[in-house]
Amino acid sequence: EEALRESEGKFRSLADQSPNMIFINKKGRIVYVNQKCEEVMGYKREEFYSPDFDFFTLIAPESMSLIKESFAKHLKGEDVRPYDYSLIKKNGERIEAINTSKLIQYEGELAILGIVTDITERKRAEYSLRDNERFLQDIFNGIKDGISILDRDLNVIRVNKWMERMYASEMPLVGKKCYKIYQKREFPCPYCPSIQTLETGEAH
Repeated sequence: EEALRESEGKFRSLADQSPNMIFINKKGRIVYVNQKCEEVMGYKREEFYSPDFDFFTLIAPESMSLIKESFAKHLKGEDVRPYDYSLIKKNGERIEAINTSKLIQYEGELAILGIVTDITERKRAEYSLRDNERFLQDIFNGIKDGISILDRDLNVIRVNKWMERMYASEMPLVGKKCYKIYQKREFPCPYCPSIQTLETGEAH
């Protein structure tokens, strides 16, 4: 009993220092949360542990079926791969997270141990990057001149919509040598401006 208490004390000490949220769910009730859960989700431990606390109030509606499916698999003894899902904080704010969970024995009964990583900022950065990419692509396609992007071997790696229209009979253009599709040549053009630009770094 003394060794068990010592072991549990070490677990709680380590868990409270974790940068991730850690919880234990037994029979649909939260029976353990670490300090990070309180900080991120906005609930006190006594609120989490209350018999009246509904675990599913933490889950965003669109993630509900995913969570229930995950729990059902655990109770069948199946492994569950880490998955992305959305949580609702006490103040109503949403966070995006990755949940890694495992079926364990806790106080003599089966329970689910979960480690939750907050990836909200990463998701926001990804959304912002995609928005910027769409914005630049719209500009790229809106220019009323044919534009090609070439690699150092003069392979076409990207074209805009106008270039596709101008050389529709040669589609797809990506992956082909520029001099073959644009000039019908087997070798680079004499005084090729693209080669000169690659060699000098200046516009030609």
